[in-house]
Amino acid sequence: MEASSALELILTGDATLFAIVRLSLLVTLSATFFAALIGLPLGAIVANIENFTRVMTTTIALETSKGNLPLAIGLGMVLITLIIFVNALAWAVRRWSEAHAG
Repeated sequence: MEASSALELILTGDATLFAIVRLSLLVTLSATFFAALIGLPLGAIVANIENFTRVMTTTIALETSKGNLPLAIGLGMVLITLIIFVNALAWAVRRWSEAHAG
């Protein structure tokens, strides 16, 4: 299918296209909702069993609720720095592999 005919379907409001889009969005949003509904409470329970399996995000939330904002902000900054570093490393590996793959 050419780009012009795809654009034409969108601009003319093709009923079949919009039915497919509507169904796709409905399935995606419901799957996301139910995954969050089940996963968030379960993750919070598992993440803080006897303060033994605590992860950084749980620690940030706990320290914030205890009123220890400087520690929570510091941990948040460390977490953001780690995320940026991991993303930069993944980007560099991807660029390297693209350059060496041909």
